[in-house]
Amino acid sequence: MIECELVTPGGIAHSDAPAEAAKYKDGYSGDYCALVAPVFAGEVTFVSELALHGVCAWTTDDLIRVLQSAVSPNDLRRAFTAPGITADTVDDLLWNRVHGPAKRLRVVTSLILDEMLAQQHVAGKFHDNPDAALFTTDVAIASVDARLADAGSSSACTRAEVQSAFEWLTNPLVARAPWTDSSKTAIVRV
Repeated sequence: MIECELVTPGGIAHSDAPAEAAKYKDGYSGDYCALVAPVFAGEVTFVSELALHGVCAWTTDDLIRVLQSAVSPNDLRRAFTAPGITADTVDDLLWNRVHGPAKRLRVVTSLILDEMLAQQHVAGKFHDNPDAALFTTDVAIASVDARLADAGSSSACTRAEVQSAFEWLTNPLVARAPWTDSSKTAIVRV
């Protein structure tokens, strides 16, 4: 349910606006209630009313930011389920898109590619056996952990991160590192 409000020049939203936004939620089997206005005053009474009625307050600028950032409806779910002023939730969501798990996965994937290339080069040069450089999940974890530690990171690489990187690298649309066989235990950089 969405309630749109006009505000006075001072940006004071009506303290009864959260109740208005939530009024028809149950009658129409709504999942979320949102209040939209150009600005909100951070008055304690208003914020407590948002929490009491389970309403999230969106400014028009918040809406513009998520639309311009092409945030998916699934990613927005958290912003709608958190009662209160939505600006902080939107800030967190947009920050995580750039600096959170997605960036971590890009770093892990990049390190895997670098390490695969280096190990395959050494294996081909000294062992004349390209199979010696097959990259398994365990080899990737050890290699990435070493590189992260060298860079000063205290956060170790997880098996889930490596598996996600392998899935991306072996995806036919990406095709950066195919599986070596049907058992899908190792990849090799192409």
